[in-house]
Amino acid sequence: MADSRHDLNPGSPREFEADDAQLDAASQSLADALRATFRILKAVMVLLVIAFLFSGLIRVDENEEAIILRFGRRTAGVRHPGLSLAWPFPIDETIRLPVNELKTLRLEDIHWPSSARTPRGLDPVKDGALLTGDRGLVHVKWTLTYKIKSIEDFVNTLADSGVGQEERIESLLANLLKHAAVLEAAGMTAIDIYPRNPEALAKGVRRRLTASLEAIESGLEIVALDIHESTVPGPARQAFLDVTKQQSTRQKLIRDAQRKASDTLNGAAGAAHVTLLAALDRRDVARTRGDDAALTAAWEEIDQLIEHSVSGEAGAMIAVANAFYAQTVHAIQADVHEYEILLPEYRRSPRLLITRLWQETKGRVLAGPGVEKRFLPPGKKEVRITIGPDPLQKKLDERDRLLKEHKHREADAITPTIGRRGQR
Repeated sequence: MADSRHDLNPGSPREFEADDAQLDAASQSLADALRATFRILKAVMVLLVIAFLFSGLIRVDENEEAIILRFGRRTAGVRHPGLSLAWPFPIDETIRLPVNELKTLRLEDIHWPSSARTPRGLDPVKDGALLTGDRGLVHVKWTLTYKIKSIEDFVNTLADSGVGQEERIESLLANLLKHAAVLEAAGMTAIDIYPRNPEALAKGVRRRLTASLEAIESGLEIVALDIHESTVPGPARQAFLDVTKQQSTRQKLIRDAQRKASDTLNGAAGAAHVTLLAALDRRDVARTRGDDAALTAAWEEIDQLIEHSVSGEAGAMIAVANAFYAQTVHAIQADVHEYEILLPEYRRSPRLLITRLWQETKGRVLAGPGVEKRFLPPGKKEVRITIGPDPLQKKLDERDRLLKEHKHREADAITPTIGRRGQR
């Protein structure tokens, strides 16, 4: 009972002071813990803010360029290789793309038959093909090389979709190529593409594809477009090959004929035959039109070419003709000169001139080759002459003939081209 009464009584002042001291120490410890925790929280918050701000630091590789989208809108300028600062996401969004890096896209099924062929032929739903201007069908496989030329145009046109960039580019290029190939093939024949010249189709399609990409400002550039395989539907393939073979034979015959014509013309008139044929064509045109001035000019050009430029067989014939012409004129001039000299003498004594000329002529005849001379003894009334060939004289005559022929051949070989005189 004594203990119970003792518990109900209030404590002494010393006991209250001890309790207050203990409470103050606990409060101080709690306050210190709270202050330390608050400082740690502030430091963590500062670090988080710094980390948040520096999370916008971007690194652009050597082969890349970057565009910054701020709240979905493109900011001015392009970020080039190196370090660059931007606001963290979701304020800024960074789009990095490889620029001028070549990429290859193989399109092997859009214009190529499927592997599952039916006995009835092509299935328009499954089998790809191009319809040509002559209503033929051709199959081609494409290899396309492209690059991103302008990141700004690319971002403005193609970078606003959730689809992957490469898939988006390939889909765009495939669709544009289909459209361009249909238009280009419609202006060609099937044999122009297979097997003759598939490069012509690829060149035309590339031109159209480039124009389409520039029209939409895609920022893409077509570096190369090739057809690495082409064919036609199976039943017609052999016919195409046969036609191509015949065309090759035709081209060979044409080349052979042109080569033979060139050789013939070169042999006939030399290198000047090209200019001469052109002049003859101009003459015929002028004659057809009735243009006298042009016809005269054409004839003058032809004369100049024949006189100064033509070689070959025609040149040789012209040279011989000019030489014969010169010799004939010279002989006529010599006869005229001799006539002018003999005329006064004839007028003074005709008989004497005739006798002298007779003797000179007889002497030349008797002195000529092949003439055998027989002398008759005086006083004989009857003379019988048995004339037979003289073997020695025959040999001498043959030698003289061969020497003359040799000299003529040498003269023909070295005869200079003499300007053609006379009229047409």
